[in-house]
Amino acid sequence: MNSANYDSRDDSLIVSSRENFVIKVDYSSGRLIWILGDPAKYWYTFASLRAKALHLPPGALTAKEVWRVDYGQTVLSQICSSVYEADNKSLLVNYAFVNGGTLARLVGLNASRQVIFDFQYPNSGCNTSWNALPIPFEGMRFQ
Repeated sequence: MNSANYDSRDDSLIVSSRENFVIKVDYSSGRLIWILGDPAKYWYTFASLRAKALHLPPGALTAKEVWRVDYGQTVLSQICSSVYEADNKSLLVNYAFVNGGTLARLVGLNASRQVIFDFQYPNSGCNTSWNALPIPFEGMRFQ
């Protein structure tokens, strides 16, 4: 799998298989909720998967961009990057492969999409931040 994200709002996992499909699975039961992917791929030969396939209207093989953060296109991270949304609608933008993989950069945005922190540190490939997750301060305990 290429990536996976747990959604506590409905106790599900969204899982990407890179070039094959994206699926949504009920975390507790393991039941497949839906699958979105290219029907020309091998997965579509299985009736059980086909039955859960999302179908796009003809000619609508596009997604609609609803929001973008691009920092004026000053950050390039070609692989391993991600964005995670916290329960409070804040975002953790993870540029995991900056400057040819020598740096990682984590950017926090509040629910109004204002930058609240921007942290850059040395990296080796995708080794340190490819799976960064937001952790609410309320959930942290310091000693």
